Amino acid sequence: MDTQNRFKWEHYDNQRLIDIHKLATYNYIINKKTSQMYKYLNKFYGFASIICSSIATTIFLIQGSDNVVVDEDFSNGGIISVSDVCDKNNVAITFLSFTLLSTILQNTINLTDIANEYNDISKKYYHYKNIIETIGDINPSRRNGSPKMILPILRYKINKLDENKRLIPCCFYSIIKRVYKDKKNKSYLIKNHNGSKEDENKNSDEQEHPEEILYTNAPPYMRDATELGIMIDH
Repeated sequence: MDTQNRFKWEHYDNQRLIDIHKLATYNYIINKKTSQMYKYLNKFYGFASIICSSIATTIFLIQGSDNVVVDEDFSNGGIISVSDVCDKNNVAITFLSFTLLSTILQNTINLTDIANEYNDISKKYYHYKNIIETIGDINPSRRNGSPKMILPILRYKINKLDENKRLIPCCFYSIIKRVYKDKKNKSYLIKNHNGSKEDENKNSDEQEHPEEILYTNAPPYMRDATELGIMIDH
């Protein structure tokens, strides 16, 4: 009887599994979107640098042509407006300054590496998310492995990842939080859990023989907490 109770998934255990699934799914989404934002930002700086550099070069070439005309006008006693020449210089210097700033930002901050780091974090959350969904897709009455061992391992791994991961900048997080706020409390396992409760009464005769279904349709890594831990680490 003790063994049966130890392996039985109660309503509270299923709710904890759903909560962990919500946490893993939400963190997977926000870290993936943060990675994409850094990639877009890196592309923007690169594209802006090319455009500004091209504009500044064009201005200098045009100014070089104007200088020839200026020399001819001076030789003929003409009057040239100094403001025209200064305005072109200021515009060219502005574009060159932006190009230099963009290049420095790309080289010092290294947006590509930051984007890859957030992408790696999202993959880890996705890995845990898949494990949770593999467990959640199985009817609670047919799940193998004790929830008292499986759930703490999953919670520990995700909490450890939360502590060691790179934090999302406030400016990015506030935007992502607003856009994906409805994803924070969503989990398709809720529907599965509700359906499992409805089927529980229909399958009461199967629960009288737990030994016969102990490993039925259960993934091998769910047999004990040790094997589950190995699966999670890889």
